[in-house]
Amino acid sequence: MDFTTIEFTLSNKDIKRFYSKLSIQDNNGCINWIGPLRGKGYGYMNIDRSKIKSNRIAWQIKNGPIPKGKLVLHKCDNPKCCNPDHLYLGNFGDNMTDRCSRTTVRMGRVTDLTEHDINRITELYKNGKTQKSIAKELGFTQSYISMLINKQRGKNLS
Repeated sequence: MDFTTIEFTLSNKDIKRFYSKLSIQDNNGCINWIGPLRGKGYGYMNIDRSKIKSNRIAWQIKNGPIPKGKLVLHKCDNPKCCNPDHLYLGNFGDNMTDRCSRTTVRMGRVTDLTEHDINRITELYKNGKTQKSIAKELGFTQSYISMLINKQRGKNLS
């Protein structure tokens, strides 16, 4: 079963557990999930023996049930974000259109890195981590990390 479209009901205990796994970790207003992750970095929580995405839980707490067939998408391009103000409802086509618009802008090549990921890499480097250690931690080559950092520097200079 596709865990992105499962209908679920939240108990007070579930809501309390959900809030215990959130942390404000960046300057973009994202409220990041610090619990378990799946797939491409999306948070999830077990509810009624089903794995429910953390962004879907956040949406439902603030806005009520998610209409059948709808996905909860991110405006901020941060899969860990659970800030309801950064979320919106859409369908699979909306999600693909949004993803394609972001990836074509991203250094002229398709990559699974989000703007959030690239900003994180840049911050790690600015805070003294070496390109080699960042590459090892994130599973990339040092030369790829170097290219990302240099591309970001170029943006900051213009």
